[in-house]
Amino acid sequence: MRNHSLGAKLERTDFAREKSEWPQEWSVVWGKVRGYPWWPGVVMRHGEEDEWRKGVQSERFWVMFIHENQGTWLRNTPNELRTFDAKKAASEIAVKARKRAS
Repeated sequence: MRNHSLGAKLERTDFAREKSEWPQEWSVVWGKVRGYPWWPGVVMRHGEEDEWRKGVQSERFWVMFIHENQGTWLRNTPNELRTFDAKKAASEIAVKARKRAS
């Protein structure tokens, strides 16, 4: 995955605490894999297993990372999955672009 800090400022409050309601299949999320930055992804079915959700107590979701053609099972914890807010992400990109231009 490419190294960028767009997701680095995600706050713990961005984590959806209602495990039974979020994420759903096709939810856009921020996913975190150890050793890589936060990266946007989509919760979807794993091709070989045809499942998008595993487990009850240790609930995990198959996340396919956007523009990376890679995916992994992530736990529904604030350290691995957070909600994706497109407006917030676009705003952060615009701020960084303005800083580079000045």
